[in-house]
Amino acid sequence: MLAYHDMGRVRRGYGSSEGVCVQWNERGRYSKQSCWTNQEVEKLHQGRHDGIVVRIGGRRDLVSVWLELGPDVYYTCVASRDIAKRLAMHLFTTQVRIYGTGRWHREANGQWLIDRFTIGSFDVLNDEPLTAVISELRDRPGSEWPTLDDPWAELNAIRHAPDESA
Repeated sequence: MLAYHDMGRVRRGYGSSEGVCVQWNERGRYSKQSCWTNQEVEKLHQGRHDGIVVRIGGRRDLVSVWLELGPDVYYTCVASRDIAKRLAMHLFTTQVRIYGTGRWHREANGQWLIDRFTIGSFDVLNDEPLTAVISELRDRPGSEWPTLDDPWAELNAIRHAPDESA
């Protein structure tokens, strides 16, 4: 079975401080439970995801985009038609990194779950191995990579350095 099974969720009183979730199980039966009990019901958060585009479609201004994150693991997002057309050029072929805004809600147990992720932009990921990229950096004129004792440690330090743009 696919790791995608959350379509049977209906919320009433959305935007209020209390609501009811109706969750269907595999047999088509449902159970009601409180979705939230405090004032913070939804939250918008910027994020990114990597995967292979496996499905694009829809009739409205925002269309569905499915990303395959791994074997039998899919992530459903929405995108404008313009972005969807550009993503379609990479359908089934190339890893992409999507950037956008997710709308989250809080469950009764305090866990946050995503309701919708709207793609704002994307990058096509290079499938070249990291060792080849490091080798290319070493060969560039003026590069300091050949003088480093441990380039992997330097790369790790760059990756985990605090963000200086903030």
